[in-house]
Amino acid sequence: MTAPFASAWAGRLGQPLEHVVQVEAWDTGWSAPVVLDVESGTLTYDETTYPYAQAEMTLRVPPEQDVLNLLDPRRGVQIRVTLGYRAPGAGAETHRVAALVLWSRTVDRPANRVQLVARSAESKVLTWMPVGSESKTFTADDDAGPAIAELIRWAIPGAVVRNDLPRGQQFVTGADTLVVGIGDSVMSAAYDIANRAGDAWVYEDGLGTWVLRERPALAGQAAAVLKVGPGGSITSSSAVLSLEDFANVVVVEYRWYDGEQQTRRGWAQVASGPFSVAAVGRRVYVERREYKGSAAEAQAAARSIVRRTVTRGRALRVESAAAAYWLRPGHTVTVALPSGPQERHLVQAVQFDLAGSGVMNVTTRLPETFTIETGA
Repeated sequence: MTAPFASAWAGRLGQPLEHVVQVEAWDTGWSAPVVLDVESGTLTYDETTYPYAQAEMTLRVPPEQDVLNLLDPRRGVQIRVTLGYRAPGAGAETHRVAALVLWSRTVDRPANRVQLVARSAESKVLTWMPVGSESKTFTADDDAGPAIAELIRWAIPGAVVRNDLPRGQQFVTGADTLVVGIGDSVMSAAYDIANRAGDAWVYEDGLGTWVLRERPALAGQAAAVLKVGPGGSITSSSAVLSLEDFANVVVVEYRWYDGEQQTRRGWAQVASGPFSVAAVGRRVYVERREYKGSAAEAQAAARSIVRRTVTRGRALRVESAAAAYWLRPGHTVTVALPSGPQERHLVQAVQFDLAGSGVMNVTTRLPETFTIETGA
């Protein structure tokens, strides 16, 4: 569970370690990458956001104007992040953990600082749309995985796609086909297919591989242990209970004009467990989509959304003084706080410090312990 790092590093996180950080800029036209002098910054992986991976950093203005000119997001520059460890008697191990698209560059004068934002490749596909007569058509018989992969490779020819979705997992289109044409967002279409297929998860892993998988719902083998006390690394934590993003009923409504106004709706609700409608009442989230869809599509989308909204009522945020650089959203972690029992959580987001402090911030969600029912 610690790949690509050796498993021995998991046992050393509570011991003195030197954290190794290197950030480089790279473009295919350059003779060599440029090492960036990062003063502060973070690298974040988050299953609730698109793009999935994002780095934000502040660096000193390079003394060479040519280097500053190279940091132009319009050129397709890549920001590479390498992280790792060095320990007495154990040597060192580092790995490239991100290769992101430079999204923005801001130069602050007279402070002589540069602000960079880099994102995973969803950001490129989100801005790609077909033009002219370009179009693709999908039917109810098409598997979700190959359909999504086809859309991604349409926008990024040759993209590496790892399809871990079950074969035969068709997305639901009712009696209609799904046509993606001029002015349609290819990334939005891919996410729509993922929702229709159940709760398929589509993301670019920050290293160039697109991953299509079912969103983790149950706890598995722990990739890290977060605890306080001797041998522990937790420096602070906050447990948040909130209705802000919590919902146990979701309604999805498709609205479009076809000579006259058309509407199709579907709903999904939590039918069992401690936060079912019967147990705690009804808290409804409504999502309206301004395009054509069937009642079956609306039900599938509502089911996908409610699986996420019902787990958002309780969030645990942990700051650890020893970053586990292999940790990613979807991994299981074991959490042991001063009060309460030891718990197994799923990672929702993880953020690493790029200034070399070794600090890691983790946000978790609870595994699913409920069933869902749908209707139109």
